[in-house]
Amino acid sequence: MRLKITALIIVMTLAPTVQAQTITSESIDTLMRLIQYKYSLPALAGAIVTPDGIAAIGVAGERATGTGDAAEKDDQWHIGSCTKAMTATVIARLVDRGKLSWETTLGEIYEPENVHPELQQVTVRQLLGHRGGFDRGWNNALSPDPGESPRVQRAQLVEKVLKLKPNFQPGRDYHYSNVGYIIAGHITEKVMNKPWETVIKDALFRPLRMRETGFGAPGKFTRKGVNTFTDPVGHAPGGTANPGFDNPAFIGPAGTVHCTLQDWGLFIAEHIKGSRGQSRLISKAQFDQLHEPLPGPGDVYSLGWGVSTSPSGGTSLRHNGSNTQWYSMVMVDLEGGYGVMVATNIGNGTGEGEAKASQACQEAVRALTIWYRDQLAKGKFTTVKEH
Repeated sequence: MRLKITALIIVMTLAPTVQAQTITSESIDTLMRLIQYKYSLPALAGAIVTPDGIAAIGVAGERATGTGDAAEKDDQWHIGSCTKAMTATVIARLVDRGKLSWETTLGEIYEPENVHPELQQVTVRQLLGHRGGFDRGWNNALSPDPGESPRVQRAQLVEKVLKLKPNFQPGRDYHYSNVGYIIAGHITEKVMNKPWETVIKDALFRPLRMRETGFGAPGKFTRKGVNTFTDPVGHAPGGTANPGFDNPAFIGPAGTVHCTLQDWGLFIAEHIKGSRGQSRLISKAQFDQLHEPLPGPGDVYSLGWGVSTSPSGGTSLRHNGSNTQWYSMVMVDLEGGYGVMVATNIGNGTGEGEAKASQACQEAVRALTIWYRDQLAKGKFTTVKEH
């Protein structure tokens, strides 16, 4: 199938110039179908977004393997840790409003006697940049009471974690941490006196009109039959469908958002506009903070984003996400003024016969990037209003 994908791109590159209005999302459907088939994914969706909105969107496959229930362009997808950029953006808005500072410390937010001495100078910026000294997850002894609300569970986990000696030296090395983002989400709850879920709706989803965005695993049974779903459902790496499976709701700030690609595109478009000083959500100064990598050894990471060099030679924001039953990936070329989003409803696996979700998403991002830049260079590109 690799040769077929390459051939398709070559054909598109060498094809005679056509009128702009003939370039539609059908080409993206074809790309998604080839990659979805190659990697034996239940479904695969991809979209390109510019500051004007969704430019092209495509989808292939089934909401659940073997049901014949086709995935659709307006379906919802679990984006896992791509939620982190949203949590960081919410905090940027609180900073813009004077509710917080990037340099606010844990010792200032929480009672000093409840924070380990080595954690008291950890800043909000360091939490969001994975420099807080926390491990990726936590052991069972720190797990909160499952019978409580997500907000109470977050408070229980944070109370326990902050009293412990950090896993790594705070403020220096990069160590990817879901715990750090749970703490960051809990900080928004303390500042706004509302659950993180309400804070992010008020500060992000509603202002951006992200009306098809929520929390947890999408895909519920419909009344049409037991094998029919409202949206795609997650699959284990081996291919077994697991409707409703997700990580515990209290880890929300680190990765439980689901949304349509159209809604995700609204968020990505805002970051492109924000980098140009064209956002009404928060100031350019705060977007610059979100996109600026933190110093220190380890991966190049800003606040909610991995950072690298884009195809245009400027800044590229990247992230991937998974709850073990879904996989998503996003690349935003700030200088080029576009973003690419892909998602599949299966987790990444390494065993024999398991789907390689990460490889498929990487290939889809590359193919969509080539497609967009090719159409743009030939003057054939137009924005398709999908939302």
